[in-house]
Amino acid sequence: MDDFLRDIHTMIFKEWLLMQRTDYYHLYLNEKDKDVIIIENDLCYSYITFNPQNIIELCVMNKLTDEMEFYLHFQFKTLKHAISLFEEMRSCIKKIVNKPKYKVLLCCSGGMTTEFFADKIRDAIKLLSLNIEVSAVGYQKLYKIGKDYDIILLAPQVSYVFLQAEKALKNQLVLKIPPQTFAKYNVGELINFINESLANREKKRTNYIEPLAAMVKLNIHKNILAVSINSDGDNSHISYRLYNKDQSIALDSKIIKNNIKLQDIIDSIDTVLLQNSHIDVIGIAIPGVVVDGYLHSGIVKDIVNQKLGDILEERYHKDIVIINDVNAAAVGYYASQNEHQSLSMIYQPINRLAGAGIIINGQLIKGFGGLAGEVQLLPLQLSDDIVQLSNTPEGTLEIVVKQILSIIAIISPEEIVIYSDLIFDCKDVEREIKKCIERFHLSHFPHFVKIENLSEYILLGTMILSAQI
Repeated sequence: MDDFLRDIHTMIFKEWLLMQRTDYYHLYLNEKDKDVIIIENDLCYSYITFNPQNIIELCVMNKLTDEMEFYLHFQFKTLKHAISLFEEMRSCIKKIVNKPKYKVLLCCSGGMTTEFFADKIRDAIKLLSLNIEVSAVGYQKLYKIGKDYDIILLAPQVSYVFLQAEKALKNQLVLKIPPQTFAKYNVGELINFINESLANREKKRTNYIEPLAAMVKLNIHKNILAVSINSDGDNSHISYRLYNKDQSIALDSKIIKNNIKLQDIIDSIDTVLLQNSHIDVIGIAIPGVVVDGYLHSGIVKDIVNQKLGDILEERYHKDIVIINDVNAAAVGYYASQNEHQSLSMIYQPINRLAGAGIIINGQLIKGFGGLAGEVQLLPLQLSDDIVQLSNTPEGTLEIVVKQILSIIAIISPEEIVIYSDLIFDCKDVEREIKKCIERFHLSHFPHFVKIENLSEYILLGTMILSAQI
């Protein structure tokens, strides 16, 4: 589409948007800036911005949580494409509108006593016409589904996990049900307790994270677009960062959607290239395995039996590098320190299989077929199914310890780097490892470290690996 037609179709799309009316939001043109359409209701504030070069920006902010729930920008291509993205935005708004004001999760050891209490609470909520949703769960599923709730209530028999639940469920309000309230199933007292706790809750702030830099300047001499694709709870993200030849950061942004499709990746890259045509290499870090160019990953639903790198190279005529995300993170971590020449990074997510990145003498080990680091292939003797174990801190500790023992037995790295929401202190892992190998009376023992932010290491590592082609 030439620029003249693109301008006309963008204006048509804007006029079409201004005609969209529903009963769950108010849509209007910003009086101070006619290039901005506001969509607002009591629960969320959203906007559509029309920028130069027909770049359209869509954003949905949740007023209750003050968090961005949807964000993307794209250059207008066709009316069908633009309308489909607006419909995704509108679905996000509707989801916020239909969501209860608070979702409360009661947790006990098995889920039976809290389910009985939850039934009584539901009766009271219905009687009082409160916009609250209540569910009950056993401890084994707390961390798997807890992120989908606003308030976590721990019964007295599991109150001992309060501190670890608070650490793992960082964005939720975690409370211990008062023993007398629980013993009497006193619904009124519990609702008052929740309201008081909400009123006294300190707002959690998301601290700005300074972009990670390599310890030494690298001889790259390329402009590199580093892209990281991942999921976190309900939302998926495309994070991207443009590194100039001198490693300075020219652009740093993120797409937030419910799920990621190939077209979303293309839209992101198109928009960046529109204003930064000097990019030499595009590196994409993504969970999964790349075998003979084929990506085996469940995070991008519509890439099946396709070579992602070939698709993007044909479109952009630039070097494309597809990288396993944990490998990228391991390289990024290695570059951010100068103490160790060999290390292994373990990433153990909740309710999913783990991955590892391995560096020996400063070199990333990919292995034949790219399977090095796929620790899910290890024939570990575990007390339960590996995915079930990954849902609790105790089970995660068992998995991670046995994975690390296997890695030590094969490559014995100087440092073990751990990223997991359910490992709260790497000293717990270190202690268990020492118990298993103390009979060897080792004079040298790996250094253990736990990292809190994986994305920064992924982006830095993606830039470094992309520069090596």
